Amino acid sequence: MDHPDVTALADRLQPDVIAVFGTSLIRGPLLSKGRLGIFNLHGGLSPQYRGADCTFWALYNGEPDQVGCTLHRIDAGIDTGTLIAYICPEVHEGDDELTLFWRGVKDSADVYAELLDRLERGESVGQPQRNKGRLYQVKQRGWREERRLAAQIENGLLRGLHLPKRVRWFTAPG
Repeated sequence: MDHPDVTALADRLQPDVIAVFGTSLIRGPLLSKGRLGIFNLHGGLSPQYRGADCTFWALYNGEPDQVGCTLHRIDAGIDTGTLIAYICPEVHEGDDELTLFWRGVKDSADVYAELLDRLERGESVGQPQRNKGRLYQVKQRGWREERRLAAQIENGLLRGLHLPKRVRWFTAPG
């Protein structure tokens, strides 16, 4: 994403918004592109779940209510930018990690579009994150963790569970 050609494209097009989904880290001059900012759809609820495989980690930690996506403004940190919205998908008995992840992404599309509408209307959106939460990295997820989550699901982690779709917008202070 930080490739000089991407920055050159942003310089040439002068976009109002740069919208990304689960990008690698953006550093350097690209951070200042996009008149209204760069926005990311992250596959976890920041700041509690930052980094990689956040649906897996929410389930692994026994927190199916924390499965979801965060729409946020990108800053120089890892999933630390201004919070725009949480999008939590329905969670049902019989769901698995990939089903929940992609359900969250699908549910997030409408919220992302609504953000663009709000920005076009000139609304001020978002709230700063008050803490850093936990950063999960790909290397933390191994065979032992995979087996433990499989056992948790088999032993009823989601049994009888029905959480509805939930969207929480973070309004600008003031």
